[in-house]
Amino acid sequence: MERNPRPLFCRWIGYGGWLCLFVLACRTPDPMVRRIQRLPPPEVSPKRPADVGLKEEDDIREVVFRHLWQHNESGQQKQAGFYFLMVGIGGDPSPELLQRFQKHQPPVRPVSASRVVRRSGSVDRQTGRRGLVFFVNWVGWRSRTEVLLEGGYMESSTSFSIHQYTVQKQQGRWRVVRDILHAISQRQSKATQKQQDTRGQEGEALSRGSGATPHQANPRSVAPLQKQTFF
Repeated sequence: MERNPRPLFCRWIGYGGWLCLFVLACRTPDPMVRRIQRLPPPEVSPKRPADVGLKEEDDIREVVFRHLWQHNESGQQKQAGFYFLMVGIGGDPSPELLQRFQKHQPPVRPVSASRVVRRSGSVDRQTGRRGLVFFVNWVGWRSRTEVLLEGGYMESSTSFSIHQYTVQKQQGRWRVVRDILHAISQRQSKATQKQQDTRGQEGEALSRGSGATPHQANPRSVAPLQKQTFF
């Protein structure tokens, strides 16, 4: 009988435990995790303003999820079979929030519709197709029109990141105005590294042709978003 090389707890902790271990790794010395910046304790209130309803909270989560889909360092990117969404520690988004992504490609599912497979990462329970897990965790309110959240993606045990997002309400709509990359996995797949090298070459070629700097040429730089990566 072949012995399973994984520790027993790795087979039953599930997504909640996985996220806890992941966040812990991002805050402790680990050669697998590249910590970009130590973030100071935010000055926020955990209490939701009295005039903010659950629908508006979902508005904020929707903005962050859509931002994450466009700005992540995963290997699969939009070629993933599914996007699995997680709210808090192992929780599913509300049905109302999931309904907003009904026509999105790749298809969007709650994280409970996935399972973790060794070496493959997260796969759909029904089809077995690989996917990406995106998570959003509430931090707190700075004011009635500004909120702080943490989020990121989880592709496998060697491909993940965690960001801090500042979201503001401007002209009646919530927008991500600041994106700080807090930590990212060091061990990236060859496919991920190849995609990043290709993007870098495209940025250099574009900057040479237009006279722009590589940062200005980067198609992932979205004005007026203040994205800080601290590499």
